[in-house]
Amino acid sequence: LNTKDYGIPQNRERLWMFARLGGLPDDFSMTPPTIENGLRLKDFVDDNPEDFLYLSQKQIQRIKDFYGIPSFVVSEASCFDLYNRKIRDDGISITILAPEHNKLLVEPTGPDGIEIVRKYSVTEQFRLMGFKDGEIDFANQSYTQLSKRAANGWDVNLVGILLNHIWRQLL
Repeated sequence: LNTKDYGIPQNRERLWMFARLGGLPDDFSMTPPTIENGLRLKDFVDDNPEDFLYLSQKQIQRIKDFYGIPSFVVSEASCFDLYNRKIRDDGISITILAPEHNKLLVEPTGPDGIEIVRKYSVTEQFRLMGFKDGEIDFANQSYTQLSKRAANGWDVNLVGILLNHIWRQLL
């Protein structure tokens, strides 16, 4: 199942298995109906991200040169997919990854024409895992620790949808 098909704009494919002693009904399905709620990455972006998240113009230029990216000019917040060397234009984020894997967010260019590229904030990462703001106590953990938690976690939105789908079929 892919998170992007269940209301959270993150391309996060995961294999789910379910078994039950005595077997499952003949018409049992592990695939709940998809949900299209119109939400995109731009709907999960912080209003005022912390300064340390932003790349310098020198860092941006180095990425452009290294990956052959002509421009980071976008009209809405977008994900830069380093592995495929492109800015996603579908409003979907790549899978939340640990910080060393360099997932980047590209913000709309300001009126001065300066390209804006930054790391995802911790709250953005957890929103893309289905959590609401304030739902998690970050317990003074570092950016790296929290980013790894998000990268290794389950999309709680999809977990709830899947479990409800399973239980409805078994009742």
